Amino acid sequence: MALDPNNGDIKALVGGYNFVGNQYNRVTQAKRQIGSNIKPFIYSAALENGFTLSSLINDAPINKWDKNLGTAWRPKNSPENYDGPTRVRRGLAQSKNVMSVRLMRSLGIQKTVDHLTKFGFAESDLPKNESLSLGSASLTPISVVTAMSAFANGGYLVKANLIDHVTDASEKMFSKRQNILQESLHN
Repeated sequence: MALDPNNGDIKALVGGYNFVGNQYNRVTQAKRQIGSNIKPFIYSAALENGFTLSSLINDAPINKWDKNLGTAWRPKNSPENYDGPTRVRRGLAQSKNVMSVRLMRSLGIQKTVDHLTKFGFAESDLPKNESLSLGSASLTPISVVTAMSAFANGGYLVKANLIDHVTDASEKMFSKRQNILQESLHN
C-alpha cells in the first residue's frame, strides 16, 4: 500500500492476487502482528512524555517473573547485543527491543495505549501488557500506513481516501474535497 501522507490519498493498494477468486482484501481486513513497526509509536510516546533523543535507557537483558505463567518473560534484542546505557535515538535507530520495553515501563501501559490511539489505532486492538512494546498488536496494513503518515507530514493524522471524485450521468464531477460526495451518493 502507498499513501500520500499529506492528504491520505491511496496511491496503490494490492490486497490480493485475484479478486474474482477471493474478495478478501489483506490491506484493509487482515490483522497481523505489527512487530518492530510499533517502535516509532512507542518512542514517540516517550518523547511526548519528557524523554529526549539524548535520554539514556539501559540496554540490558530483562528477566520478569510472570506468576500467571509460572515462568520468566525474557524479551531479547535481535541480534542479542546489549550496550548498557544507550541514547534513545540509537535505541530507535537500532530497533532495540529491551529499550522499547523499558520506555513503555517508564510511561505505563495505559499511557502508552492512549498515545497509540492518537494515531488511529483502536484501543481494543492494543494488548494491555508489555508485549505491546515489541509489536504484539494485530493491526491491518492500512491502519499502520495511515498512522505512519503522521511522522511524514509533521504530526497530522490523515484519513485514507480511495475515491477522488464521482461523476454523475451528465459528467458533473463531485470532488471529495468539496464535501459534496456524500450528498451526490444520496441523490
